[in-house]
Amino acid sequence: MASKVDTPPWETYNSSDAGKLEEKGGTVSMVEVTKKEEKEKHVFELEVEVAKERVDQVLESIYRDFNFRVTVPGFRRGRVPRAILRARLGKEAFLDELVHRLVPEVAKEVLEREGIDVVGEPDVEILHVEEGEPLRFRLKVIESPEVLLARPEGLEVRKYRLEVRESDVDAYIEELRRRFGQWEEQEGPVVSGDMVIVAVGDKQYTMYAGGEQHPLAQEVLGMRRGERRMVTLEGEEKELEVRTVFRKRLPEVNEEFIKRFGEDYASVEAFREGIRKILEGQAQEMVQERLQEEAVVALCRESQVYIPEPLLEEETRRVIQLFEKRLQESGTT
Repeated sequence: MASKVDTPPWETYNSSDAGKLEEKGGTVSMVEVTKKEEKEKHVFELEVEVAKERVDQVLESIYRDFNFRVTVPGFRRGRVPRAILRARLGKEAFLDELVHRLVPEVAKEVLEREGIDVVGEPDVEILHVEEGEPLRFRLKVIESPEVLLARPEGLEVRKYRLEVRESDVDAYIEELRRRFGQWEEQEGPVVSGDMVIVAVGDKQYTMYAGGEQHPLAQEVLGMRRGERRMVTLEGEEKELEVRTVFRKRLPEVNEEFIKRFGEDYASVEAFREGIRKILEGQAQEMVQERLQEEAVVALCRESQVYIPEPLLEEETRRVIQLFEKRLQESGTT
């Protein structure tokens, strides 16, 4: 009798105190590994036999538990003969419970005894299970791959240096000016960056001139408020009218402007120096992050690790299942 079985977590049940059978003058193991074969590197297959005496111990416990859980007419709870229970529930119910309780526990014992550190859940195949007889099953496991890390002091990592230029300081300050700029209505022709409100037919649109977010953003360049022209929109010729033009007025970089950023800056030059220090700190963080990335890449390149094919297949299945679950949750088929 051979069958596949899904084993529950190993900590689910503990069927015996020590897993050993007392004999004259000592103890003998009640679990024996009858076959052990390394199918490929880090992939082991073991055949395990559990002594009849230990099987009987667990079955006795199972019958006792069922006796108190099952109601049989004509018998008090806990007083039902074993033969009546077996006839009422079927032999398979007790054998399934035997496998459920005993196999995970024995598998854990065997792997600890054999010194195999397992990745993932073992694959278990029941070879033989009957009352009053030894239990035999096959165990296929993937051992944690051995990783040989390279010596850090021997790694070659490129060094980087980022220099903060005056143009970088200027660009940072210019961004601050744009952030604190004020929109003002304009009469002159539209230039790139202006915010423009236009009417096309009975619809009104707001856009940044010269940008790419609206199909009319290029058409309005050079136009004035109130000016009209024919444009193509959604495949049709339509009349466009510029209703309002706004342009952002940027603040001057003076003492009034730098006061927005605190009282630490006594002059514009001190403000520029403060910006430089901010940019140098950011540059140093970028260099440090890049060095860490380079070090990890170098460590992986120089280290040695063998990943068994079954482990790759298991991880691939897991990723596919996770992807399918996300598709189902999002309603995508």
